[in-house]
Amino acid sequence: LLSSRLDSLFSRLDLLSSRLDSLFSRLDSLSSRLDLLSSRLDSLSSRLDLLSSRLDLLSSRLDSLSSRLDSLSSRLDLLSSRLDSLSSRLDSLLSLSSRLDSLSS
Repeated sequence: LLSSRLDSLFSRLDLLSSRLDSLFSRLDSLSSRLDLLSSRLDSLSSRLDLLSSRLDLLSSRLDSLSSRLDSLSSRLDLLSSRLDSLSSRLDSLLSLSSRLDSLSS
């Protein structure tokens, strides 16, 4: 009776040991997969950091260009205003010249 119970216990222990080995094997496989995923995530993170830096640089360059365009636009507005003023003065002078010509004839 004792021998049979011992045999049963050893049998169960062997079964549990086998199941434990299987679990460790699966755990090792999962750990390898997790290591691979971690490596891939690190690579992805590095690429995203690089992309973010490039976007920051592009944004800065666009801000600079926008500022320069605003400055050029202001200068063009000023020149346009000056041209309008000169054109008005020229029209006035031409009108005056026309009247002088008509008076002298």
